[in-house]
Amino acid sequence: MKQFERELNQRLGFTEAEITSAHDLNQTDRQTLEVQMGKLTGKKVRARYSYDESLLGGAVVKIGSTIYDGSVKGQLERIKEALSN
Repeated sequence: MKQFERELNQRLGFTEAEITSAHDLNQTDRQTLEVQMGKLTGKKVRARYSYDESLLGGAVVKIGSTIYDGSVKGQLERIKEALSN
């Protein structure tokens, strides 16, 4: 069944995204994020949402095997790594 969904999405020009944010997003924020991801991928986005307070702010988007980390937690980890080098 999952393979059928993937094939159908591909033929219709959709991509699936898993979006995890620091808090529950309102409808406007969800639409904005989906439009941005659509521009990035060139496809219409079907998103599933969840939230994780440990992100502190921002969001992490997973599309296929690609992860876009715009979270505060991720930014702090990158700063820590840069300072330790």
